[in-house]
Amino acid sequence: MHTTEENKPSNCRENLARHLVSIIAIVFPLCVSNSYAGTWDIFPSIVTSLGYTDNVRLDPPGEEQDDFILQLNPGIAATYQTPTTIFAVDYRMQNVFYKEISDADNTYHQLQAGGNVEFVRERAFVDASVTLDQNLLDPSERASSNLTPTESIDDVLTYSITPYYREGISDSVTGEIRYTFGEVKFIETDEKGTLNSVVGLLASDDSNTRFSWIASAKSRDIEYTTGEQVAVDRVEVELRQRIAPTLRMFGVVGYESTEINVEDAEEPDGPLYRIGVSWATSPRTTMELAVGENPFGPGGYGRIQSQTASTYLLAEYNQDITTVTEELLISPVFERIDSLGNPIERGELTAAGVTIPEVVVDPFYDQSFDLIFTVRAFAALTSVELYHTEREFLISREKERFYGGRLSWDWRFGARTNVELYTAYRWEDLLSGQQGDEIREWGLVGDKAITPRLIGTAGYRNFRNDSVLAEFQSEENVLFVQIRKDF
Repeated sequence: MHTTEENKPSNCRENLARHLVSIIAIVFPLCVSNSYAGTWDIFPSIVTSLGYTDNVRLDPPGEEQDDFILQLNPGIAATYQTPTTIFAVDYRMQNVFYKEISDADNTYHQLQAGGNVEFVRERAFVDASVTLDQNLLDPSERASSNLTPTESIDDVLTYSITPYYREGISDSVTGEIRYTFGEVKFIETDEKGTLNSVVGLLASDDSNTRFSWIASAKSRDIEYTTGEQVAVDRVEVELRQRIAPTLRMFGVVGYESTEINVEDAEEPDGPLYRIGVSWATSPRTTMELAVGENPFGPGGYGRIQSQTASTYLLAEYNQDITTVTEELLISPVFERIDSLGNPIERGELTAAGVTIPEVVVDPFYDQSFDLIFTVRAFAALTSVELYHTEREFLISREKERFYGGRLSWDWRFGARTNVELYTAYRWEDLLSGQQGDEIREWGLVGDKAITPRLIGTAGYRNFRNDSVLAEFQSEENVLFVQIRKDF
């Protein structure tokens, strides 16, 4: 267990990290602004949309209130690239106006920016990223996007800085060390989670040898505004043996420990191992499967990836101990958006009905399966996405699981017209067995390029929540039209 005195070194690490962030924040723009090495490409735009909803607040049946929603959203995107620098930024100011409930008018800011700088050729690099988006703090609140009026929506700022260095130790061995400092901050509540991560590895070249190995060590330290701290350390050695030109067997042994400075928190600690097989049936098709044990119990991993001229498949199963802070920093796949890109974070990052700022403190053991499959035939693209996730939280001891998917058909008519029909489903099981929301959604969206820089969009969306609690049951039908002008 960590104690208050033991937290002093971590405070020193955080101060050091903040100094590093300050230095990089100065050096990174200097590299990017090096005018003789590259040029900026800047793309301003403005989007005007008008929508009608028959249930603006997602009220239960019989209590619906309709409304018109107007949006005026200026934005700007920019890219910069040189032989040693890549940088991109995309910003949107979302101005939302309601006809009937004008007191809910609001302005949201959405930002995504990131880049990479190569300081020493093929050796020293820095990655940096920053996002600003909206999050539904309380999962018990009703929302289909950030257009649903609720006081539970808060701006969430995430940023990370990752300097790393790689070096050829010998002709056949390469080493790399990577440090990441990141923060997730909820603007209104002023809650935040801070990540310090150090990863080091040594790896032999397996391209021309039958035997290869990888030795790695990873230390993650997550601290919170309320004083809680989670530390996860892992060391592993992986050995690989080629038994055929495209087939390898491998084994992994290691040790993992988890420390949480919260009384009675579960702290998995102990050895781990995996044995598996890696098979590259073609340059575009690979498969890796493994079974084993970890400090939490049975452990395994699987990944199948295949690509042809008209299809793409990715299926992956993984188990790990992680935190919501890391999910928001590293895995923005949980972002939920409506048909026009209005964002909201909900459901996926909530547990047992607890609000997000409290959930951030709680690490969890995550078992997840994800599948993506697309097939293109003639002018149509069919996409299938499936997911199933189970989580066990180490402090609250609560469990949750959710599963669902999305099916879409995308047709292109000529060079200027595109139509998408989609349907989505999500089921939640929270509070160690109490069912949460059961969400169904479908919609039809069409885009028409009136001119190369003027795009019109129209569509329909149906959103339905079949909650076990009557007060949270709702259905919403939305019609919308939109014009986007690029300059």
